[in-house]
Amino acid sequence: HDPLNSDAQKMLGEGYRLTENQEKLLEIFTAISAAPLTVDIVSFDQAENQASLTAHLIGRQPQDVQGDDIPPAPVTLLVEFLNDAGEVVASEEVTLPVLAPEATDQVVVEGAGSDITWWRYRQTS
Repeated sequence: HDPLNSDAQKMLGEGYRLTENQEKLLEIFTAISAAPLTVDIVSFDQAENQASLTAHLIGRQPQDVQGDDIPPAPVTLLVEFLNDAGEVVASEEVTLPVLAPEATDQVVVEGAGSDITWWRYRQTS
């Protein structure tokens, strides 16, 4: 699950459309429309006792379901670095900047710990 990647969210929404789950489809559509940016993970690098996750950010004009503009606000993510068992080895909170529509930026999040093999993130604000 990639909650701030608009392409991943659209695919999830398509699954809800195919299963005729209108409630979840509306929820996904609302989240996509209201997102002030899109996050594309471009790399995940691992070393012996650390890992880094690099994301490309693309600004968007958030809107409500009626298509009216919503003032963009910073987004905070909690990035968790996991081991093979799915246990959190390290976590880091990062606040993403407000970007003008189509403006881009990049963020690198690092985690320290042994045996980091994967990552996940979720929006906290």
